[in-house]
Amino acid sequence: MDVAPGEATRADAMLALKGRSWRRSSAVTDGRRDRGTPPPEAFRPSASRGAVVSRSEAAGRSLPMNEDVDSEPERSAEGASAAAPRTAAELYDVLADHLAAHDKPAFVRTAVEAVSSGAVGIAQLYREVLTPLLVDAGSSWQRGHLAIWEEHLASAMVRCVVEIVYPGVLKAKAAVAPAGRSVLLASPPEEGHDLGLRMVSDRFDMAGWTTYFLGADTPLDQVADAARRLGVDALVLSSSTHYHRVALRRHVDYLKERLPGVDVWVGGPAFALNTDGWTTHELLDLEALLGASPAPGEEG
Repeated sequence: MDVAPGEATRADAMLALKGRSWRRSSAVTDGRRDRGTPPPEAFRPSASRGAVVSRSEAAGRSLPMNEDVDSEPERSAEGASAAAPRTAAELYDVLADHLAAHDKPAFVRTAVEAVSSGAVGIAQLYREVLTPLLVDAGSSWQRGHLAIWEEHLASAMVRCVVEIVYPGVLKAKAAVAPAGRSVLLASPPEEGHDLGLRMVSDRFDMAGWTTYFLGADTPLDQVADAARRLGVDALVLSSSTHYHRVALRRHVDYLKERLPGVDVWVGGPAFALNTDGWTTHELLDLEALLGASPAPGEEG
């Protein structure tokens, strides 16, 4: 599971995705598009969530590896072109349907083509589409509306997309001036979720930072050793649940004592609704830190 994880029977269980019903495979959606209140981000968004993208996102829209990928829209049996998603909101809905159908090829193809066509940028894909999908999947698992294997499958689909668009991340990084700062990102001991943190790492890359992503369940002494030996300026730790957030307080205090002069930031689903005991300097506000850039189609 890569995000922290009504009661209906198993046969009638539905995954609520941004106000619409996502029935599992072979079920029928009601067709409504009441998006309601968007789910919390994996990392704290700015107030203008829907309009802000990373300042280097535009450079990452055209993926070099997609020169060999057929990005033409799908065609029906009659030969008519199927409408491709044109906005992040439309892409969210289409990908939710593919998740419901357990259709990894369609999910991956649709997401990658949306980026390579310029419909969405990579940072926008992460912030407005993939992260909310993961948050919703985790929440539905918590409520018993989604099997563990289905939540794992959703995470695997998202991770595949993140890996495929990574060349675009590197292209975006090469297009901006180096930030002159470095950051190490890790999930602390007993924290097995790292997919949201991986997307945060890519966001830092696209903003010109030097990044070191260690992944899940990293021993604290190893985090401290890596930070010292790599000479990083900042450290980001992720927490997925209330339980992990409580433990994270001890981890952060431990690292601050051993890494003087290094900024230690925290984020993750555990902080979406409760930040008690944490200062504003400790909570990662990614949009404020990295700054904004034009939305798709607005760059010069």
